[in-house]
Parts: sequence; C-alpha cells; structure tokens
Amino acid sequence: MRHLLMVTLLSGLWLFPATAQALVNEPFFQDSFLDMAEDAATAAQHQKIYMVFYEQEGCPYCVQLHQETLPDPQVQAYMKAHFYPVILDIYGAREVTDFQGNATQEKAFARAQRVHFTPTVIYYDGTGRELFRLAGFWKPMHFKASMRYVQEGHYKNMNFQDLIRKIVQEQQP
Repeated sequence: MRHLLMVTLLSGLWLFPATAQALVNEPFFQDSFLDMAEDAATAAQHQKIYMVFYEQEGCPYCVQLHQETLPDPQVQAYMKAHFYPVILDIYGAREVTDFQGNATQEKAFARAQRVHFTPTVIYYDGTGRELFRLAGFWKPMHFKASMRYVQEGHYKNMNFQDLIRKIVQEQQP
C-alpha cells in the first residue's frame, strides 16, 4: 500500500511540474560584487542610472517579466543605453554591501529597501537615493515608460500615470 501511495505521489509530480521560476540572469544584467554604493557610482560614472531588479524564485510575475517584457528589443536597447541593471533575490543569502557600507544579506537589504513583493524594480541615483519604484509585472510599453520616466527626469515633476497617458496620446493617429 505504501508503495502504491508513493508511486501515485511521484507520478503526480511528473504530471504537474513546477512551472514558475525566476532569477534569470539576463545577458544585459551587470556582473556585480553586490556593493550597492560602488555599483551606483559605477553607473553614474558611465552616465547611467542604477536599476535593481528584486525578484524571487518561483515568482510567476517575474517569469512573465522575463518572457514578455525584457525580450522586447526596444526595452533592451533603452536599458542598455541608459541603465546599469543588477538582480537581487529578496530571499537570497548572498552578501550585499548596502549604500552605507554595511555588510548584510540580500534578504535583509531587500527588507531595508521595503521590497515586499516581486518583481520590484528600483531606480537609484549615483549616491543610492531612490528615484522611482516600479512594483509588479508591466508590459513592454509601460516598462519602457518607467525607464523614460526616470532617465528623462519626469519623476521630478510629473506623476508616472501622467507620462503613460502622454505616451498613449502620442501613439494615437
């Protein structure tokens, strides 16, 4: 009987494999020692904005981001031209040096940044000051709009939704 139960359970795993994954190291993500201040300064030296993707294993919306949004050629081109992207695991144990020079783990750093769900993308200036936060899955047009919002400085004087409306109006014939 035990053998039959075990076979049934294992066959169920075969029929319903886990499909959600995440933490895909995209080719345009920067290799990093996870020294946040150093990465932010490096981005600024290259006239780019530091962009941190906070994800977790098993996140279906992270998978959707990697399958639908990040492969978009316009998203990739804009990101490569203007951003310095790095990925962190909100439950990870890798050592991170925070913006103040303190050693911690990814999960503690994510908590300190108030990241509670994934995916979350936070844009930082060269000193580690948060410029804008994009939480959840966004389609390519909206994701690119978030990059424009930061890169073009709209975050200083415009609501993100106002920029989305403006872009939609520009695309109408």
